Amino acid sequence: MNPSLLLVDDDPNLLRALGRILSKAGFEVTTADGGEKALQQARRTRFDAAILDWALPDRTGLEVLRELRAMHFDGPAIMLTGERDTCDKVAAFEAGATDYVVKPGEPKELIARIRAHLRHHSAAQAQRCVGKITIHAANADALVDGKSVGLTATELQVLSLLARCAGRAVSRAELVEQIWEGAPPSDPAGTLEVHIVNLRRKLGSAADQLETVRGLGFRLRG
Repeated sequence: MNPSLLLVDDDPNLLRALGRILSKAGFEVTTADGGEKALQQARRTRFDAAILDWALPDRTGLEVLRELRAMHFDGPAIMLTGERDTCDKVAAFEAGATDYVVKPGEPKELIARIRAHLRHHSAAQAQRCVGKITIHAANADALVDGKSVGLTATELQVLSLLARCAGRAVSRAELVEQIWEGAPPSDPAGTLEVHIVNLRRKLGSAADQLETVRGLGFRLRG
């Protein structure tokens, strides 16, 4: 399956041309010419990476990026800046940017950067450590202090999502939406609670890392 990209720029010519180039390079490209349209796309589709113009008509690229990160998008995010744009690199990286490229730039370089960041991200996702917990995506397994805890597929999905957002609270609604993808069980809240209880039991000495955030959801701390 080809990597999916969210490409956001308010220049229709650049958006069309760059979208075509990236598509020919093997990416599944979704375009948006403004921040709100980009966020609407992100609410409907999970993207592997995002390419965001620094200056958009309805909000800045950084504002869009912050909202994407708040929506638990954890893929690479590359900022596009014009040569005359005032680009605060520190602010960009603090907002969650992975890289930045000055427009118009060289398409081959942008493609190489995207692929490199996706490889790095994929390697990081293959094994994620949070405190005593290690998640091996390739083996569909989770370990505590180096020992497998024998999670079901759904329990592993819950734990993996919380691990991707480690340190931040994830709402019950977000967990249900992400795990059951539009086809929730008849009692989503009760079913999720059962999985959380089972997770805590199986995590043993790491059970206290899985915290309930009153009135919101759950958080996995390191």
